[in-house]
Amino acid sequence: MTSYAVTTQVSVSTAADLVRVTPPPGTSLKLLECHVTNDQFDNQEQLPFAIYRASTNGGGGSAVTAVPLDPSDPAYLGSVAALLTSIATKEAQLDRQGVPAAGGYHYMPMKKSRPVIADNRRFVCRLEAAPSTTMELTITMVVQVNG
Repeated sequence: MTSYAVTTQVSVSTAADLVRVTPPPGTSLKLLECHVTNDQFDNQEQLPFAIYRASTNGGGGSAVTAVPLDPSDPAYLGSVAALLTSIATKEAQLDRQGVPAAGGYHYMPMKKSRPVIADNRRFVCRLEAAPSTTMELTITMVVQVNG
């Protein structure tokens, strides 16, 4: 079991899929944690963030490199994209929280309740409503490849 960190920065002004992580072929993927940080700290509005299991990729976005937590581990063979231009098809909502944007969002399930997806699904971190002004966000997802 190899763990990877996916970290990216985005500028967002609409509801959007912030990060999508797809497992490598023939494996499953466990979500260990996800957090979103508002890099500007000047937006005090309440915003809804969510984690989904998705059945499609959504469209567009820019590629992000997943970094192994142990530098001796192999490169990540799944796909990762940030700030998708069209949303992925939601299969199940795993978490949703309305949080003050300045404080950010943090999802870290207990060990026994960490979600797992097969290689034909994806994890998506989504901002579900448009902020009143453009926000600079840093998103980090930590995942573990099984199999």
